[in-house]
Amino acid sequence: MEYTPEIAVLQASFEFAEKRIGCKLSTLQKINVVKLSEVIEEAIKDILIGLEEDLSEFDQKWWNSKLHCIFLYKALENEINEPGCQRETALYKLCHLLPNINLAVYFEAVKTFDWFEFFIEIPDFLGEAERKVLCIKALEHVQETPVNHQDLQLASSVIGQFILVWLKKTPFIHSRKSTKVDTNATQLSEEIKFNEFLSVLLDYLSSHGDQIKLMDLKILKQCMYRVLTIPILTTDPQLFFNEISRDLLDSYKARNRSFFAPYVPNHSITSQKNAFFEVNDFPCSSWLNCVNLLLNILNDVDGVLNDPSIFVGDFKIPTKIIAANLLSIRDQICGNLPENLLQQRDDIFNFIGKLFREQKLASEIIGKQKNEEETLVQSCIKRIKAKQPGFEADIEKILSNSDLQVWLNEGYLDMFINNSCLLYKERYQYRLYQIYSVWIRQKHNSEIQTKFSQLICLVFRNLPLLLQEKFILYVYLQSESTSSVSLYIDTDITSTFNRFTSQSTKQILQEVSCLMLVDLKSTMKRLVDTVISNPAQINTVLQILQSIPKLCQCRHINIHPDTSLLVTLLQDALLTTELTKDQEKNLLKFISSAVQEYKYEIMEDQFICEQPPVNLGEFINTCILPYMNSDEFNSCVSTISLNFTLKLFTTVLDKSVNKSRCDWLLELNHVVILSMIGEIYNGCVDGMEDHRKRMLIRQSVNKFLASLKTALRTCGYCVELSSMSWLMKDIEDVNWIVKIILHKFLSDFITDGNNLHKKLLEELMESVFAQSDESLAPLFQFCILNEGTSALIHQHLDQLSSHNITSELLITSLSTLLSSSLVSSEWMRLYQLLYTMIQKNILTVPIRLIYLDKIIPTHIQDNVCLLGAIQLINDVILMIIPVLPDGIIQHIISSYTTLIQMVTKQMDLRKTQPQIISLALVQIFSYGTVTMASVAIEIQDVMFVCLLDILGKMKELKLRSGVDVLYVNSFKLAINSVSDTDMKKTLVNKINSVY
Repeated sequence: MEYTPEIAVLQASFEFAEKRIGCKLSTLQKINVVKLSEVIEEAIKDILIGLEEDLSEFDQKWWNSKLHCIFLYKALENEINEPGCQRETALYKLCHLLPNINLAVYFEAVKTFDWFEFFIEIPDFLGEAERKVLCIKALEHVQETPVNHQDLQLASSVIGQFILVWLKKTPFIHSRKSTKVDTNATQLSEEIKFNEFLSVLLDYLSSHGDQIKLMDLKILKQCMYRVLTIPILTTDPQLFFNEISRDLLDSYKARNRSFFAPYVPNHSITSQKNAFFEVNDFPCSSWLNCVNLLLNILNDVDGVLNDPSIFVGDFKIPTKIIAANLLSIRDQICGNLPENLLQQRDDIFNFIGKLFREQKLASEIIGKQKNEEETLVQSCIKRIKAKQPGFEADIEKILSNSDLQVWLNEGYLDMFINNSCLLYKERYQYRLYQIYSVWIRQKHNSEIQTKFSQLICLVFRNLPLLLQEKFILYVYLQSESTSSVSLYIDTDITSTFNRFTSQSTKQILQEVSCLMLVDLKSTMKRLVDTVISNPAQINTVLQILQSIPKLCQCRHINIHPDTSLLVTLLQDALLTTELTKDQEKNLLKFISSAVQEYKYEIMEDQFICEQPPVNLGEFINTCILPYMNSDEFNSCVSTISLNFTLKLFTTVLDKSVNKSRCDWLLELNHVVILSMIGEIYNGCVDGMEDHRKRMLIRQSVNKFLASLKTALRTCGYCVELSSMSWLMKDIEDVNWIVKIILHKFLSDFITDGNNLHKKLLEELMESVFAQSDESLAPLFQFCILNEGTSALIHQHLDQLSSHNITSELLITSLSTLLSSSLVSSEWMRLYQLLYTMIQKNILTVPIRLIYLDKIIPTHIQDNVCLLGAIQLINDVILMIIPVLPDGIIQHIISSYTTLIQMVTKQMDLRKTQPQIISLALVQIFSYGTVTMASVAIEIQDVMFVCLLDILGKMKELKLRSGVDVLYVNSFKLAINSVSDTDMKKTLVNKINSVY
């Protein structure tokens, strides 16, 4: 693909777009046009914003080059219609982000924004026609009046283009007619010759000496050198390259300073002649006049033309080579001069000869000095290695120079790497870290970065642990950012962490400390990621964190001023990573240890108690309290899972509170936290369509409240009655169930709180009994809430004897209750309530004996309460399943299975007659098969496991009683309702193993 200006602009914008969206874009032919235009628009906005920011000189040049490229494209688009990107592509839309400019506006932009260097580099990326139009238009532009010194600088840049294109052996303007049309539809029909164009350009410079004098001295010298170099364009550049190849910047690699570096093809040097014009055509008169003018102006500042080299783009050309080449072609370019110019010719070439001799002598002196310096450097290195007298002064001198490129070139870096013990003094180490903290913020060579990081780590390993932590903290707090080094050490981090085991050696721990010195935040982040992903490494990570408490607790004023480093990284992990169940367990395990104090051995059998790596109060306020709300009930997406947040808080309470360490807990506003819990619990009771999530959160809330109560009791916490009044007023709109739970919690910390809570329960109990004629659901809900409410209902259960409890009322009430999210303890309390109601004849339940060979009334009588309660619950489940969503059905079946397992587990095989237990088990088994057949196949697994457990119970009964167990046919008949063939086969085999 030809590197047209369109492609250059597009690829430049691609680079910024890739950084913006964080991934590689496709090529122009493959990318989606609409997506491309959107991304590039963002890239252009970045460019415009970047020009206004306070950037380094390097970055400022980078931003300017991007914008310059776009201006050039816009200008050329109006002047020439070269084939490039199709008009319907995104680039066509990009054009209209900027005003519709022409080349005249572009040239003004070059002068205004000081884009002269970029202007020189542009031709290498333009087609031949574009280059021709650009140069012709530039010459026309500078010839307009009035002329200022910037116009002359632009003309000088055009000459710089010629030299650069010649050095790169790129075709320029040939002698042919142009057929291209500009935007004004004027035909450029005249024959264009390079020598004529060059003559006009040189005459233009010569005619504006007054403006040339206004040029900055540096620009004026640059112009002089370029004009001096022009005659060499008549020669074969291969000869030139043979002379100066050692002094050129490497032209075979991507150019370091150019904006276009990623897109430049390597230019190979061949012997093919590529002069722009014949020697005989050289406009010698114009050149001599221009050189003479510039020399006369520069004579006012004697000796300024003493630069050893000149730069054109990325090429560095020794001045002596230019002078030598000019002297060699003198007669060729100046062969037919009129007499009035001969003296001028001689004066100019005498100057060139003098310049050659001076530069040759200077280069010899420089070479000699360089050899002497190399000798001095080698002597210095030798003296330091041998620790000869004065070696410490040598080290001090080396450390005083913060230019690491010099360290690399002179061999100091390699010397210190191989002899790191030389840097044993603390001030040496501080100086190293000062250099390092500055160096990582700059554009640096990767080789230097790698070697200097290696040196830092080698010196660091020789330090005791406390000094290591001190220096890590110093380097980290001195740095403005921690992201620049991460790419260089990512491989080292991965390699080191892959060697982690539960029994990691001190050497690996030392390597981790070295990584922290190079990039603390990235290494600490990897430690956090490790404990989340690999439980076997949690203890190792804890050892590391416990050995660096100051680093865990440090705050960086620019990066994380409000929270400590470890808490900041934990919060980032919680917010940016969607944790799996196993990862949640790993993090909980880590937190449970990281919030505890630990003992640190200072001498044999002597320990000191250290603070935990995680600051408890900060962790609670940063990673828990902000996310402990009911927002999750109203959104499918949550930053941190509410259920996991509650588990985190519970873990901290369980593992960190003791009598000597509870200040952080007492500083929390517990009444406000209870208000937050009330809002969460109320959402579980009255909201949330996801019944399983509702149940899990309720379980987590109950565990949290139990842990919080235990922790507060440990701390001797007590509550004023006014706090209770405030809380009850704050939660007056929540469900009465929530009020009971929170009132009970606070009443345990209030004098005479039990009587206060009992009074509340009695008032609510009277209300639920009063509603019993209409619905038993409130009474059931009140009873199953906790052990206290359950005991209170059982004490007053006889009040229901006077109520007319119809079968319809009972079933409707149970349906309402079971359709909500009950936890396992609530299912058990409901079962016990129904059991008692049947026992007291408040309920009459006709037991349906399913699949029995015969009825034994005595057996029924002994099991009527147990089976009646199970049957009622089973009947309601079968009735409500068809009208409930799959999520709640799965929850109900799982909970019902747990209840059956709890009931059968409580059966005492030693005290009860085998026949009675057999009857109960076969009945429960038959209930289970019918229920299992009523739900979707993907929900049946949990009930299937329960049926296997019942058969296991039957086998245990047979082995324990030593008699044949009854009702084998009933079991076999019951499994006929099982639809899944594999499940049925497994159950049959299990029954056969029992009998």
